Amino acid sequence: MTTVASRVTRAERKDWARERFLGAECSLLPSFKPGTADLDEEGVRHDVRLGIRQGFYSMFCAGIGLKQEDRRRFVEIAVDEAGEQMLISTGAGARSSVAVASESLREAQSTGVSHVMFGLPSGPDARTEDEIYAFAREVIDSTDLGIVLYAQRGEQFRHIHPGNVPLGVYERLAELPNVVGVKITQVLDAVTTYELCDRVGEKLLLGPVNLEHLPFIASVCPVQCTMMWQVDACQAPEQPYVVDYLKLLAQGRIDEAVGVYRRMEPLVQLFWDEQAAVLREGGHPWAHLKYHTWCVGGNGGFLPEAAGGHDLPPLTGEDRQRIREAYARCGITPRGPEAEFDAGRVSFGRG
Repeated sequence: MTTVASRVTRAERKDWARERFLGAECSLLPSFKPGTADLDEEGVRHDVRLGIRQGFYSMFCAGIGLKQEDRRRFVEIAVDEAGEQMLISTGAGARSSVAVASESLREAQSTGVSHVMFGLPSGPDARTEDEIYAFAREVIDSTDLGIVLYAQRGEQFRHIHPGNVPLGVYERLAELPNVVGVKITQVLDAVTTYELCDRVGEKLLLGPVNLEHLPFIASVCPVQCTMMWQVDACQAPEQPYVVDYLKLLAQGRIDEAVGVYRRMEPLVQLFWDEQAAVLREGGHPWAHLKYHTWCVGGNGGFLPEAAGGHDLPPLTGEDRQRIREAYARCGITPRGPEAEFDAGRVSFGRG
């Protein structure tokens, strides 16, 4: 499967990304037929259409809870439904060997995605900066896809940098023509975030999840996008706060951007409160994130039990009420009835 975006050449990728990565890139979670682990194709298509209505420039396919045989189909459905209206990305490349990592990128490219989130290798053959760079470069050179590096907390690279981000490797990879950006995850500390901005912010697009950091980042380097997270938790199609916020920041209209931030602040704070403890352990509160998306028009529905491989907090009645109240405080009317979320909007409509 190919799209115009997936046919951009390696040499064109940086210019392409600066033109297309404007605003917000959301995460797309799978939908399932009620009470099963079977993919609900129409539910997925519904959520892609919602992403287009939300004004997102892209959606990141997070295949949480999917059976192996459904993972590729999930991405292909998203690519097909998005067409040329929105980019689609997924994760690839973070594997134990160059051969396996390169194959994962070829597999991603064959689905029609335009770019991928790429985690650096951290195995026994990639311990020094030179080894990490050599491994990553060989893998990245195997594809024409846009590459977004993933800056995250952890222990893999603390022997190189106390913030777990090997900045020297990032600087060298930034010179590759199809390395276009860095996702800065929510729990990355502010000092390491500053170092990233200072070292590569003029070479790569930075996509921080922490929206409250963006006015500071805009004073250090250009900022025009946020990447690969559940943006629906902070806006709705009728109130596209995050999309508007990023566009204003990209135009240097900082005071106006701050005004938009204040309007969505209760949702930004709730998103952090829900995520903090789970994210530090490497997971996400998936049920909460599905509920957020449903509240602003998504398909909803529960994920299969134990999806994500972590001991995740359940979505309680109190959680639902807290989420609904936060949307209301931000001028967004959440959906109902609750039975529609439980079944999934498409399945509920089928009766």
